[in-house]
Amino acid sequence: MTESNLEIQPKYLLLKELILEQIASGTYAPGDRIPTQRELMAEHNLSYSTVSRALQELVREGFITRLVGSGSRVSEQARVKTGRPVCIHLVGIPAAAQRGLRMFQDLLERVRELGARLEPHEELDQAGRAALVDRVLASLRDPQGVREALVFPFFAGNRTHIDRLRLAGAPYVVLDVPLPMEGYSVVLRDHKAAARALVDRLLQAGHRPERIGLILGSRDTKEPDPLQWDTAKAEGALEALRAAGLAAPEFIEWQVGPHVEAGELAAARLFDRTGKLTALFCDNDKKAAGACRHLRARGRKIPADVSVVCINRPAKNLELPVALACAWASPEGVGRAAADSLWAQLGLGTAKAVQELPLRFEDGASIAAPRN
Repeated sequence: MTESNLEIQPKYLLLKELILEQIASGTYAPGDRIPTQRELMAEHNLSYSTVSRALQELVREGFITRLVGSGSRVSEQARVKTGRPVCIHLVGIPAAAQRGLRMFQDLLERVRELGARLEPHEELDQAGRAALVDRVLASLRDPQGVREALVFPFFAGNRTHIDRLRLAGAPYVVLDVPLPMEGYSVVLRDHKAAARALVDRLLQAGHRPERIGLILGSRDTKEPDPLQWDTAKAEGALEALRAAGLAAPEFIEWQVGPHVEAGELAAARLFDRTGKLTALFCDNDKKAAGACRHLRARGRKIPADVSVVCINRPAKNLELPVALACAWASPEGVGRAAADSLWAQLGLGTAKAVQELPLRFEDGASIAAPRN
């Protein structure tokens, strides 16, 4: 780096361009560690602030990633740099949800690591979504322009658009699906299998199917969409009871909203109808906490009097008498898996079109054999 060059441009820009040239030439490949901040300062006789600003620019533009303990590494941007840029559209997620839910933060972080750009679209009507699909399909026919891809948060309301992309071989992924979908690009958390497995554990502990109460999600329509989380969980629990010989489960409470109060009200209604229940299946952790609150108010012990299981790992702020047995697939990793799936569809990676996040089980202390 010569003095004459330093007089033409700011020093941090010269260092930034030098590193980009080294990446483009293959001196540093994707995943390689570049020199540390101190090494760059010594090698080029630059100040801390100059080197820091150059590295910050490279991070902001997606060329390198900086992780505590592992230094700065070249991102996948090097592969895109000599080809076409990539824009990934996120459809129909409000900004508050994008900031508040880990899966969307993971998606944003992974997209940046890969060197692409994420463009969120908060509220789009059907015409707006159709226009986005047209844009992605047009990018397939343009060998010089931006590569475009779509991320859908759910199937509901998007099926027609998803099928257009699927039939055309265009890159897309559905972010968080509750049961397998053959032929579609999805990130799967199999809620149906989780619910079925939990009810099976109650049955294996000796609970009779007719004495297991169910606290399930909303049932607003005569033909529930099987691709909705609530519906998938309900179907899994009901399948397990039917397989155990209970043709028409009677003790079910359908509740709107995943709240503690909903679980408390549902448990009260179930036990007002019958005192013979020995176990409860709840389709989320908050309803399970509400059910436990009601059971304690009635003087019933968990699990000595009533066993309780739930979908989702209970949040730390819930007041629970015992650690609940639960089944769950962590939302952490959903966003990263979606980005990797798109990257593979664009021909830049090797991930599978269907990314299945594994189910996890925690036995807790909330299951016991029934007393009678």
